[in-house]
Order: sequence, then C-alpha cells, then structure tokens
Amino acid sequence: MGRRDAATLNLAGGEANRVTVTADDDRSWLLYSRSAKSPVGHRAGKSHHETTPVAVAFPRFVGDEEHVHVGLPVRSVGLPFRFAGQFDPLANRRGLADSEWNLDLVGLVVDLWLDAVLDLFRIDASSAWAAVPLIEEYKADALSAGQLNDALSGTLMTESLLELAERLLLMGRDSTEHPLRDLAFETPDLTGILTDEDIRALAGTPTSLPLLTGLATAGGGTSSLASPTSGQRLRPWSTSRPQFNS
Repeated sequence: MGRRDAATLNLAGGEANRVTVTADDDRSWLLYSRSAKSPVGHRAGKSHHETTPVAVAFPRFVGDEEHVHVGLPVRSVGLPFRFAGQFDPLANRRGLADSEWNLDLVGLVVDLWLDAVLDLFRIDASSAWAAVPLIEEYKADALSAGQLNDALSGTLMTESLLELAERLLLMGRDSTEHPLRDLAFETPDLTGILTDEDIRALAGTPTSLPLLTGLATAGGGTSSLASPTSGQRLRPWSTSRPQFNS
C-alpha cells in the first residue's frame, strides 16, 4: 500500500497528519490520523499510554464499504468514511464492546472527523460533502444497539453536525457568506420553481444556497455533483471557496 502527499496539519482540535493511501488495486483514501490524549481510566487487562492513535479515512472512489478498524476491519458501519482506533472488540471480533474506554474513544474519533472534514472542504469540497453522514444511512447499519450507538449518535450525528453547520461559511444567493445553518435550499423537484424569496420565506433563513451543476476545487475547475444523495448531503456549491468561523 503506497503513501503520498503527506502533511502535518495544525487543526482546531490539535495536530493531525494527512496522507493519501493507495491500495494495490489503485483504490485510494485520504487518511487523517492523530495521537490523541488517552481517556481517563484504563483498559481492562491492557497497557495504558498517555496518548492513543485515532484515524479517519475518506474514500477517493465510489463504492467503498466503510468499516470500523481495530488494526484490521472489524465490521461495516453506515457512515461515508472508515475510522480506526484502539477499540475493545467483542470476543468474536465482529463488533465493539460497550466499554467506557470505547465510549470515550468514539468522542476522540468524532473530534478528528470534524477537523478532517473541515480541512477537506478547503481542498476538495465535493468529497467533503460526501463525507457528511446521513441519519438514514447510519440507522441502516448502526454501530450497535447499546451505549456505543447512543454515544456515536449524540456526538457525530448531532453535536458535530451542528458545529459543522456553525463553522462552515458558504456564499448565498445574496452574494454574502453565511454559516451553513443560515442557508436553505429547495428539493430537486422544486428547482427552478421556487425563487430565492420563496425559499427564504418558507425556511425563515437570510438567504438560500445556489444549486449549481459544479463546484470549485482547490486545484481549479469543477467537480460533478451527480449523486443519488446530492440533495440530502447539501452538496450544491458556489464558485467561491468556503471560509470558516474560528
């Protein structure tokens, strides 16, 4: 497995590494990793260090089967990215245990995801939209039915999405940048029917988000937005690059 374009980043949640990883069959992922401060407490029967590694990987191709990794893939999960950490697996290694250590580790993974996806918006907005999880997709293949699922649902599917909507600034149809939370957009079947004024009045937002057929990338040019979930993931984009609230 090859690695290229390695970089060390100073992100809001701390230092992280970014590298493109390519498999022998030419599939590739953009991998973000961090040595995070270990949760308080200890892992039963296992050594405990001051830091613990966590990672998230965004596929650079269509059709990846996202998994939780504990060294090797343990099980699939309904998220648009892979993640890894020193989780306590079940005895059969087909899932993760509902341990206090794992509950805390989920928070560290989610913190890295937020930093990583905001960085991804700077370099490849199309891939960044695709890396935002959908509740329906996650529920179809949830991590577990216990506390671990509750922790992931609370931190990733609620808290971090709200923070993303606060920190990501997009250009509205009024040619002014707004936090994502202040923008609305029409469903695809209403495109060209509702005016910006209609959308603003119905949603109660300052403006709406332009629905375009392409989006700006860090390298110039545009990327296709064609996807069954493009509307759900709010992938419409303006030709300006995103900005971020600190």
